[in-house]
Amino acid sequence: MLGGLFMFQCKDLFTLPSLTNVKLLCGSEGLNNVIRWAYKAESLSLKNWVKGHELLIISGAIIDKKDFNISNLISEAIELNLSGALLLVGDNYIKSIPKTTIKLCDKKGFPIFLISWNTPLVNIFEELGHAIVLSSSISQSRDDLVSSIIFGNDLNKERLLLKAEELDYPLNLSQSVFLINFFNNSENEQSKPSLDEFKIGDLKNFLLSLFNEENFNVVLSNYGNNIVGLYTSSQHNLPMNNDSQFKSNDDFSHNLFNENNKINIADNTYFKTINDPNICHEILNKFITETLNKYPYINMNIGIGKCYFSIDQIQKSFNEASKCISLCTKLKHKGKILSYNEIGILQVFSEIERQDLLKNYRNEMLNPLIIHDKKNKSNLIQTLKVYLKNDCNIINTSKALNIHRNTIKYRINRIEDILNVSLSDSFTKLNLYNALLIHSFIL
Repeated sequence: MLGGLFMFQCKDLFTLPSLTNVKLLCGSEGLNNVIRWAYKAESLSLKNWVKGHELLIISGAIIDKKDFNISNLISEAIELNLSGALLLVGDNYIKSIPKTTIKLCDKKGFPIFLISWNTPLVNIFEELGHAIVLSSSISQSRDDLVSSIIFGNDLNKERLLLKAEELDYPLNLSQSVFLINFFNNSENEQSKPSLDEFKIGDLKNFLLSLFNEENFNVVLSNYGNNIVGLYTSSQHNLPMNNDSQFKSNDDFSHNLFNENNKINIADNTYFKTINDPNICHEILNKFITETLNKYPYINMNIGIGKCYFSIDQIQKSFNEASKCISLCTKLKHKGKILSYNEIGILQVFSEIERQDLLKNYRNEMLNPLIIHDKKNKSNLIQTLKVYLKNDCNIINTSKALNIHRNTIKYRINRIEDILNVSLSDSFTKLNLYNALLIHSFIL
């Protein structure tokens, strides 16, 4: 199923029979780039022949031209938003690539693949075309599944379970919905980000790859400037893709052949990550950070609905996620993740016009800890928040923060000393948690 992804990506090239011996030279950060089609370069300029998100194939047809320059061609491909390049290498083909070009590809996330000159291009084009059509069909099926559950009026549970089974998604387990709302980073609220079909496709694929890395089941869809995700709260030991991580050596201008005339590229390195109790929240945090770094002109908020065990209640989880987005918009938040479990008292806080009252309350409860964190570059505020969210359970807090329990005990004692409180007192815990909500979401 093409790695379980929505659209055909650069890393899916490794699954094509005609590219069994393909090697990755550089640009591993762009392996999730969507490929909409392939273009074999026949002109020294690409701008009149591509639309974006093509796989550039560089063969003898272009190499033999008088003014051919591999660096110029790759630079133009990056500027035109192509997905990657496949180079045919051999004695009368491409023999070396400048170090500066390799560094540029690594920086821009533009993968360059190498294949022997005698590989039949017709086989590559045929297999790639079939794979792109198939992956688009799978993408549509996943979109249909999410849309049917979230927006459908007459839910046929048996049909939905059958469709989910075909997509290898465990709809029979407990489900939650998250909603990602993109908006322009400009102060002009009327201006909307231009998230075209393939940029949304890139974002969905990147997010899905983050979930796949953690063996976490999820299906995604999109409408307008939103991505909606349906995920199970149960984790499974699913096989990882072997192309999760690639190693390449770019410390010199690459000679693509060794003395035996074999392609001389570093071996692939594979790794597998370990599940974590708060993995969904961590994945979404990582998605926000890396997406905003890549697209600085947009921003986003994420709302998360509660977990439900019945298919006909999944719509309720979606509505809860939507309410979280509405509250984030009202509070003019940017880059926030808000769970419906946290929204109750926040709704009350958001209606209070006198922000000075909220600020005074927050300072009264937390200011010594805030000052301590700034002065010592510590993060006791976060420790306190996680500790309270885990019902003051040392073991669960330790797991959530991936810190030894003795360290948690020490931090809790320090927090009690700094704030001059006892965290065994119920009213103290309530006041501190409310102050943390104000600190995180209101001020």
